[in-house]
Order: sequence, then C-alpha cells, then structure tokens
Amino acid sequence: MADETRRVPQFLSGPTAPLAVLLPMRLFVGYVWLQAGVIKFYDGWLSGSVEGARRLVEDYRAALQHPPEWYNSLVLEPAAQNPLVTAWIIVGAEILFGIMTLAGAVTRVAATALGIMALLWYLGETAARTEALAFALMGFTLAISASGRYLGVDAIFKARNMQVPLF
Repeated sequence: MADETRRVPQFLSGPTAPLAVLLPMRLFVGYVWLQAGVIKFYDGWLSGSVEGARRLVEDYRAALQHPPEWYNSLVLEPAAQNPLVTAWIIVGAEILFGIMTLAGAVTRVAATALGIMALLWYLGETAARTEALAFALMGFTLAISASGRYLGVDAIFKARNMQVPLF
C-alpha cells in the first residue's frame, strides 16, 4: 500500500535526486559545445592548410579590440605560431568534452575543461562576453556538482563501485 500512495517516482527519490535539476543544463552545455566543434570541423578548420588556420587565428586577433597583454602573449602568440595545432586542439576539445558532458562521462573533468575554455573565450572576446561568462559559470557548476551521477555514465561507474580518478 505504501508503494501505491508514493507520489515521487523512484528515480527522483534517491541520493542523486538533487542532481536531476542539473540534467537539462548538462545536456544543453554538452550539446552547444558539441555543435560548436562540429560546425568548426565542417567549416574546414582541420583542412590541413596552415594558411587557412593562420587566417582564422588572425581574423580572431583582428576582432579583439583591446586584449590584455598577458592574453596576447599566453594565448594569441602561441596560436599564431602553431595555427594548425591550435585548430586541432580547439575542435577536438569541443567535440570530445561536449560528448563527455552529454553522456555524463567523467563529468567533472569535462565540465572543468569546458569552463576553462569558456573563461578564455570570456577574457578574449569583447562582443559575446555575457554569453561566454554564462557558459563558464555553467561549466564550473556542472563540475562542482558531479552532475554525471544522475542518468549518466558516472552513475554506472558509481553503482559498480569503480574507482575512476578525478570523478
């Protein structure tokens, strides 16, 4: 009789129930970053042309109005010196960490990486600062909460008592 009168579904009443609130945010953040990586892939960022990748880096640098000097020396200069490697890192990270966040797999690592990428975007970009800051905060929120433990691969690892580092 107690089961018949239960109003809360079983999957919303366990120890990971508070993480259910973060499921839409996790799916949204993962989808947006995965979509950004796929768009860059189809736009030809990895076409193998060093000149094409160099042009993309120079266009980004020209779009920045007044980047801080440390941002210029730590981010933009290495990107200009190795544009093809930078393109591979950006596209690969967006696709890999987007998929990991969507699946809830090692979510703390994936969401932290996405938060750092969004923070770098926030520090460099002047036109989309509000959007970049929002994605940085969402990434760090997902990382702190370990949101993959609700309907994700992390929940499977936790249920089987598997020890995965950094999660």
